Amino acid sequence: MIKRKPKPWFHKQSGNWKVQLGTKQINLGSDEAAAWDEYNRLMAASAGPEKNPNYDLQYYFEARHAEGGALWPNWLNETPYVVTPVIAP
Repeated sequence: MIKRKPKPWFHKQSGNWKVQLGTKQINLGSDEAAAWDEYNRLMAASAGPEKNPNYDLQYYFEARHAEGGALWPNWLNETPYVVTPVIAP
C-alpha cells in the first residue's frame, strides 16, 4: 500500500488551514500563503537526514530455462538478494 503525502486543507469551523502529520493535526494559520510556507517547512523538517552518498547495490538473479525457472539464491534456503558495497564517485 502506498502511503499518501499529507496535504493542507481549510477547516471552515476554525477558519484555519491544517495538515495531518501522523496522528497530529497541525494548525497552519488562517492565511493561505503563510500556511503553505509553514507546510513546506514542516515537510522539509520531517524528510529526515540527508542521504549518505555511500550506498550499496542490492540485486538478485532469476534464471529461466525450458522447464521453468528459479531465483538465485533460493529464498527458501537463504536470503534472496546480494548486497554489494559501492564506493560513490
